[in-house]
Amino acid sequence: MPVTRSHRRRSTALTIFAIAGMGAIGIAYAVRTTGRGSDLSAQAASAGGEPPTTSAYPADRSVAAAARLPASAVRTKALPVGFGAADVAVGVDDTVWVAGCSGGAGECVGASSIDLGTGTVRSLPGTPVDANVAQVAAGDGAVFLLSNGYSGAPYHVTRVDPIDGRRIWSVAVPDTSVQGDPKAKLALGAGALWFSDGTHPVVEFAPRTGTVLATIAVPGDVENNGSVGFAFDGAGAWVVGGGSGTALMRIDPESKRLQIVEDSDTGFTQSLAADGRFVWTTHWTTRLELVRVDTENGYRRTAFDIPTAQVAAGDGQVWFLGYGNNDDGFLGEIDPDTGTIVAATELPIGEFDDASLIVLGGRAYVLDTATHSLMTVDPAS
Repeated sequence: MPVTRSHRRRSTALTIFAIAGMGAIGIAYAVRTTGRGSDLSAQAASAGGEPPTTSAYPADRSVAAAARLPASAVRTKALPVGFGAADVAVGVDDTVWVAGCSGGAGECVGASSIDLGTGTVRSLPGTPVDANVAQVAAGDGAVFLLSNGYSGAPYHVTRVDPIDGRRIWSVAVPDTSVQGDPKAKLALGAGALWFSDGTHPVVEFAPRTGTVLATIAVPGDVENNGSVGFAFDGAGAWVVGGGSGTALMRIDPESKRLQIVEDSDTGFTQSLAADGRFVWTTHWTTRLELVRVDTENGYRRTAFDIPTAQVAAGDGQVWFLGYGNNDDGFLGEIDPDTGTIVAATELPIGEFDDASLIVLGGRAYVLDTATHSLMTVDPAS
């Protein structure tokens, strides 16, 4: 399993949302909710309250002690040979959307749906966007694509009809210029469409029109590496990064303010998930570890002795993919309250970097483009 940060090449300026009034530790960054291209000045202010506490490592949680799921709990469906997915968006009604398409499908510009029940892949027919579609978000009766052309032109966000690929609107992301290997992220949540790219501000768009609703300054950096991007729960949006690379930051979609609520050691974060009261991250600091932050208990941080680089959460379940440095296919479900591994299985994935973990409807799904397969893991089977 890789534990080194992927190389990045930056585009130009953007914005990140700022959060207010959480009554906890941190730094609050103000945001100007004006139109595109506005100059932003982040204003730091102490938020007061007590600093979060960090627990010691719990007792040994060796995978050897974890109960193994029966073979009947895992179903594998073959995907078209040549199918690739640069990004996966968790969907609804047993469908997910990916930035990617089947090899040889010349009409596919860069987005496809996967039926989680049947494994059927359907490519959008001829979406009129830029040459490279690296990010996808789904919801609000549409699919949203983030595209770029590597020529110094800005990123473009496009809303398309999920049935016929018809473009509804397409707008440039303000003050961006894409060169090299972009690492931007796109996500739909908290009633809006969000964009982030490293040190640039985060941009909030109106999903129906593409209007820029807010630009929010970034305190240092926002991690867009690996499966890191945005996570959403009832409290708003979450991102990670900051000056340390592992700071957890909450964004209030109403006030457009961002607050650092917990900061770990210097390093980098590889994954982020939120569900209910807990936010989950995987960090590489002095070691690779799974971290839980309790948002209802003073942002208490607990580091579990589970060395993994990918975590996903939903419907009360938390799963991780990959263990240590040499077991890429190890999949485990953990008790969110105790951090104990309650079920585990081994999956025959090809390369860890090509596998995406999804938690939806009480099941875990692993999309592995190296082996062209979709694996469904149902602990109730």
